[in-house]
Amino acid sequence: MRTDQFNHAPAQLLAQTGNARLGSPSFGSWATYGLGTENQNLPGFIVLLSGGKTPDGGKQLWGSGFLPSVYQGVHAARRASRCCTGQPTEREPAAAARRLLDAIDVINQQTMPHSAIRRRDPNCSI
Repeated sequence: MRTDQFNHAPAQLLAQTGNARLGSPSFGSWATYGLGTENQNLPGFIVLLSGGKTPDGGKQLWGSGFLPSVYQGVHAARRASRCCTGQPTEREPAAAARRLLDAIDVINQQTMPHSAIRRRDPNCSI
């Protein structure tokens, strides 16, 4: 790949959006806009970063530009947050984490009453 951009950020924007300036939709946004998505309640696409840092071009590299924000990419976190794992933190006791898991279980039961979700995870110590 070759470009006349001599700084990393504009070159990355050019590669990801087709324009070295801010405001254009990323390739992932265009693909989601053009092809659609299988579902309406998950992001159109997920961004995986390597190296542990945000690229020089920033979050505009997976942004939706002038398209509606529903076509924006979502950066996958390096570590799962407590709300994803259900594990207690220093600030939140085990009882609160258990209430969160029980509330999620109630929603799962209403959504899919005959699924394998009904089984309790034996590895969960809460």
